Amino acid sequence: MRKSAAGLPAGAADDAAPSLRRELATFLILAFVVLPALLFGAVAAYGFVVWFLQILYLGPPT
Repeated sequence: MRKSAAGLPAGAADDAAPSLRRELATFLILAFVVLPALLFGAVAAYGFVVWFLQILYLGPPT
């Protein structure tokens, strides 16, 4: 197998741009779609737990 000057297999430099584009797209999806959805779900779950505990055990805040 032929290697380039950087020590990578020949043709690996050609694959760098699509890899970078895919990595950027993955980051943007994670940062602006998945993470906010998970955080929204976590806050909603916490609110539900507090509400449920107030109904069963704790009563309304005083």
